[in-house]
Amino acid sequence: MTKRYAVHNLRCAGCAARIEDAIAGLPGVKSAAINLDSARLRVEGEQPELAAMIRIADSIEPGTLFSEIDESEPLPESGEPLPSLFLSEYKLWIAAALFAVGMIFEERLDALLTPFVAKAAFFGIPYLLCGLSVLKKGLQSLLKFDFFNEYTLMGGATIAAAAIGQLPEAVGVMLFYSIGEALQDRAAGNSRRSIRALLAARPTVAHLVEEKDGGQMVNDADPAEIKPGMRILVKPGEKIPLDGTVLTGSSQVDTSPLTGESVPVSVGAGKQVYAGTVNLEGAITVEVTSRFADSSVARILELVERASANKAPIERFITRFARYYTPAVVFIAALVAVIPPLAGHGTFSEWLYRALVLLVISCPCALVISIPLGYFGGIGAASKKGILVKGGHVLDALHNIKTVAFDKTGTLTKGVFEVTRVLPAEGVSEEDVLKAARLVESRSTHPIARAIMKTAPGSHGFALEAVESKEIPGKGLSAEHKGRTLLVGNALLLQDAGISVPTLSAGQGSIVYVAVDNAYLGAIEVSDVLRPESAPAIKSLRGQGIERLVMLTGDRPE
Repeated sequence: MTKRYAVHNLRCAGCAARIEDAIAGLPGVKSAAINLDSARLRVEGEQPELAAMIRIADSIEPGTLFSEIDESEPLPESGEPLPSLFLSEYKLWIAAALFAVGMIFEERLDALLTPFVAKAAFFGIPYLLCGLSVLKKGLQSLLKFDFFNEYTLMGGATIAAAAIGQLPEAVGVMLFYSIGEALQDRAAGNSRRSIRALLAARPTVAHLVEEKDGGQMVNDADPAEIKPGMRILVKPGEKIPLDGTVLTGSSQVDTSPLTGESVPVSVGAGKQVYAGTVNLEGAITVEVTSRFADSSVARILELVERASANKAPIERFITRFARYYTPAVVFIAALVAVIPPLAGHGTFSEWLYRALVLLVISCPCALVISIPLGYFGGIGAASKKGILVKGGHVLDALHNIKTVAFDKTGTLTKGVFEVTRVLPAEGVSEEDVLKAARLVESRSTHPIARAIMKTAPGSHGFALEAVESKEIPGKGLSAEHKGRTLLVGNALLLQDAGISVPTLSAGQGSIVYVAVDNAYLGAIEVSDVLRPESAPAIKSLRGQGIERLVMLTGDRPE
């Protein structure tokens, strides 16, 4: 069994790793993974009591909370409310400014204000601004008999440094730690925004169709509450909330939120539709085939969320290493402070100072934060560009890649269509073919229709007013204009009307056939536009040693 929980007030990557280990050690728990990007905890196996997990988390990082997840809850911007985050950065700027002035003008300030006042103002205040929260967490850890963590290490080392007159060193440790924390928050916030953009594809409401008193009633419902077998109504312009099969109605569906494919798909009775895609034209009734948690869009969101749980080998090593690193550093520092003076090599105060230096430079924060944060940043930046990365181990494998497979539409091409060729029948002008097509397509929102509408011929021949068109699912459109029947669509549409379709030379795009009053008028080739950066990108990949480049496309084999 797998269950997810919302995580509150946790910003420390090292603490997150220790909480994961502690929860994973509970009876029956197979694994626990905290994703700081999405502020979620995933627990696999038997589910421990929520209160027990909160106690564990609070003992490691005071103030950390877990709660039952609410799928509609937006991702938090940070581990704490936004005003506090701004206040924290504001304090950081003040501390940095005071510290810089104190370091640059230390001698002049001592003469102007007396050494005590100068040190209190330009080193004491920055130390408290940056270090008060660290000292508080260190004290809370000591009261819970947790003696070996970054807070106790930094707190003890900086207090001792101040005690022996090295206050600037103490301020430097706290200041640089705070800067690292601020950068971590910024990177994690960027990743959250990237994931939040992906979450925008998640439908929030479904129109449930129910039989009542011999008629049908439509009520709004949470997609998560709808079960397979129920029926939902999807209106034009709405996102399809769940995977299902169309029962009644026909429409065009924009699947680009899931597939990146810009050409809408025609759907009708018996066709499958997927959650997260957009119904463009007609209302359709859909029989739900899977729960929201099992829908296509939910699986994609799940993939992004699991990315941080699939840790790279170096991440797992750092997590294990940090567990033993801090106690080892404290033990070695104690030996440095005691053994040399006992052996007659210098004074006790001299070696105590060196032991404190060892403690200060050995703070594990950068070590514990830098590796996971690098992967967080990489995964977040990739998701911002629409790339779903399954975990840090995938990023590590990139340097071994020898084959790259590209999607075509919207990746190598812009996903924007243009008319590239007009192929009129004998005795027919190109303008007449385009005008007839424009008449029929005038009210359509299909990308190919928009491409045809952009190609504006002169004013003679067919009038350019809009006409009502009728869609023939999977084939095209028909319209009546001044007593004449116009057809625009694929070869099947014309063949069904008994119109002979000539064989055309292969081109690069999709062919749209045009007929008027059972007579073939001509054809229009509409092609996607190549992105200008595609060729340089392919050339760059070849230059980096990629041996095989493949294009995946649903178009014709040519």
